[in-house]
Amino acid sequence: MKTRFGLDTQLGMDGIECEVTIDKVTYQSTGGKIARMGEWYVCLNHTEGRYRAHSGSYAAALHEPQHSGKIHYTMHNLTERAADENPAVRRYVAEHPHTPVDVLVTLSTDVDWQVRRYVAQNPNTPVDVLVTMSTDSDDWVRRDVAKNPNTPVDVLAVLSTDSNAQVRDAVVNR
Repeated sequence: MKTRFGLDTQLGMDGIECEVTIDKVTYQSTGGKIARMGEWYVCLNHTEGRYRAHSGSYAAALHEPQHSGKIHYTMHNLTERAADENPAVRRYVAEHPHTPVDVLVTLSTDVDWQVRRYVAQNPNTPVDVLVTMSTDSDDWVRRDVAKNPNTPVDVLAVLSTDSNAQVRDAVVNR
């Protein structure tokens, strides 16, 4: 998955609630990519679901963290963002590693083909959704279904005969 520092704030993803625990103290944030939590400067990487913290500066937190760990997410924010009118926000939710499965199921039929592509790429997308998406009208969606490591072999066999060369290549180059 791509690291996209800065994109969180650019897309308004700073409203995603999260918590980090440092020295047995839990801090809450409505997360962009950096946050001041008590005495700590914290760099949040929402794409990877991890944080780094340092008591001196954000730069030190990023390069020489005194603490690091997993971010705990409040899932209702990702669920709410899935209905955003901005397709770029829905794309971000579709590719987020902590998006709930029921949200991925809903986004798999989104009107925006790029949202569907990100659902097809997400390793948490259920197999039955990947099977359905393998017949999507968009070539890029089918290509990304072929690349998903959870796509069943029988679906890959069908995609290997797809009318689009890039879909066929995705099956061969898995």
